[in-house]
Amino acid sequence: FTLSFPEELERRDVTLGGTVRCEGLLYSTEALRELDAEYYAARDAKWEAGKAAAEAQERAEAPKKWNPDSERWERRYEEEGLPSMLLKRAAYLLAERRDKAVIKRRPMPKELSMDCGPFPGIEGDVYVKRGGRVVLEGGWRERVVGTWSMEPITDLPVSYRGN
Repeated sequence: FTLSFPEELERRDVTLGGTVRCEGLLYSTEALRELDAEYYAARDAKWEAGKAAAEAQERAEAPKKWNPDSERWERRYEEEGLPSMLLKRAAYLLAERRDKAVIKRRPMPKELSMDCGPFPGIEGDVYVKRGGRVVLEGGWRERVVGTWSMEPITDLPVSYRGN
């Protein structure tokens, strides 16, 4: 959102002229649910792919067992084959890559406002990501002059907000 100052605003040694723009990210509760679901799906896929790759590796490296009938050491499991092991390892690496991408897109709870609330022009409640930028636009230049964050106004006492 923006605040426009048609004339200069002066207080002590600070002068503001132009437009102050507050930039930040808002997440609707529905968007956060979708990001969470995507995160859980990617995490589960990574765990499953890792489990399959680890089992294949353990079977390949399993100690041999003694066969008293043939009087020799034998493999405990049939050899899986190099292409199969490489495919399982590649599937794990791809799942890990996707997991990291999803984690990067999904905000951490500590980065968001403690509670959600309404925001003008947006349907439903939203969470605000901390660390928004305050930009001063004046003439042909714009400068970052600070950061901002906000908490929604609710009827709950601060002690009930999960601190």
